[in-house]
Amino acid sequence: MALCSVADVRAVIYTKTLTDADITALITSVSANVMGMSGGTDESNAYLIIAGKNAAYAATLRRMKSTGELAASQKFGNSQQNNAPDSDIAAYEEKADVYIEKYKDSVRLSNFSLPRGRVGYGTVNSELDT
Repeated sequence: MALCSVADVRAVIYTKTLTDADITALITSVSANVMGMSGGTDESNAYLIIAGKNAAYAATLRRMKSTGELAASQKFGNSQQNNAPDSDIAAYEEKADVYIEKYKDSVRLSNFSLPRGRVGYGTVNSELDT
């Protein structure tokens, strides 16, 4: 069960330290979480796929942060690089949540029905007395 591929993640997030196996494990875990949170089983649903991709991006950034590849600051000789991935992680997680809710709403609407009938004077199987 996977809502995206390693290539999808690598197209958006560049990482030198995470292997394809690492990213595959993240995708598997995230896909299970998205399916559980949405209550869905349809892996071909566009909302779930987009939610899965965004959740995978966030998980990849989180993993990069924990491995030190995306540490708050890194020093390279005389230069220093500052990273602030927290806002990106939060944005990807928020997008995932939005698309999970859109999926839930679409399922609710497809299962919604109103009872139908006709009421009033001279309707359904009535004969008017004249």
